[in-house]
Amino acid sequence: MAEKIYRELGVKIARLRMRGGMSQSQVAGMLHIAQTTYSNYENGTHKIPLEHLRQLALFYQVSYDDLLGSIAENDEIDEQTVMNKLSRLNGSGKHKVMEYIDDLSANDQGDKRRR
Repeated sequence: MAEKIYRELGVKIARLRMRGGMSQSQVAGMLHIAQTTYSNYENGTHKIPLEHLRQLALFYQVSYDDLLGSIAENDEIDEQTVMNKLSRLNGSGKHKVMEYIDDLSANDQGDKRRR
């Protein structure tokens, strides 16, 4: 399942990049990573760190839902699985998850206000 998510996300960020007329090297430079690393994001062979997802969403002026929405909607997520994974994280990991949830909530609220 995770591999499918990475592939679909890679396709989305590749489309956004191409619509913007940018090269992989240009986007990689904006993220301060190697072009090969960014290429692996688009190919779905590397996980994209949350900070890079945040930067890409801001750069392309899209919400997290725009990046992840249809992916998440295609696969039911079992809450117990989420809780089990969350319980295995250290304090820092749990803090990052909470920040991500807060970001998603803020983006969702902003989307609702614009409608």
